[in-house]
Amino acid sequence: MIKLLSFLFILCRSEILLAHPSLFFTQEEIDSLDVQDDEPEKLNLSAIVYIDKDHWSLWINNKIIRPENRHELSGVTIEEVKPFEVRLSSIPSVSSAFTLCPHHIRH
Repeated sequence: MIKLLSFLFILCRSEILLAHPSLFFTQEEIDSLDVQDDEPEKLNLSAIVYIDKDHWSLWINNKIIRPENRHELSGVTIEEVKPFEVRLSSIPSVSSAFTLCPHHIRH
């Protein structure tokens, strides 16, 4: 009964309730979250299915990457795929090559 009366009281009030667009974050925190989106994404190699150098599949960041859609991986280039590892390089600087094995994460 008290819940019903409280609801009716709030419903009948003529004042408009004003609130911040987010009940959980301040504007500075929202801006900080927007800036963090520009940071490079973590690379999480979950699995490699390797048949030969032209036929393979990778599970990176819960997405299947194959030779035909390798360009969908943003920020890095796939240099070489081997049965137990993948050699990648960062796009801005090709000299920064690195290797990932299954269940490895690069920050």
